[in-house]
Amino acid sequence: MPRVAQLVKLVLADVSGQHRFYAERDPLSSIPSDFVREVVYSLLDRGLPPAGPCLHRCPMLLLAGFEDPLIQADAGEDFTLLLHALSGFGRLGLPQALTWRQVRFTFGDVLMRIEGYFEARPEARTRRHDAMVDVGALRWAFEQIGGNRA
Repeated sequence: MPRVAQLVKLVLADVSGQHRFYAERDPLSSIPSDFVREVVYSLLDRGLPPAGPCLHRCPMLLLAGFEDPLIQADAGEDFTLLLHALSGFGRLGLPQALTWRQVRFTFGDVLMRIEGYFEARPEARTRRHDAMVDVGALRWAFEQIGGNRA
């Protein structure tokens, strides 16, 4: 049976990092890819609160709190998985009032800076592919290229 991408952990954060949404899948898929099983699953908190405040229980509430939010990701599939999560995993529709801009970065801009982020921060490098750590690296790299691009 072919593997279908599934959301394991979702982290949304504003530019300041003060407002965040955090959730982990429960139960975990019984047929993850080798990478997800060996790397991503080992980084899950499994019920432990993440470091720092998570102020929003619902990702929709976090996004709705910003006018014209910009969602950034380093993989195009991330947007598909986010839409699936926001739709209640297919059980709900998306509110028509909720709109956002999305940016997928290429190696030439942000992804190269992400590599530099992890190179300079060994403590973050040990938890790379933990969505909470990755969102910090992506936010930092985005700021390095001048922030708010459309």
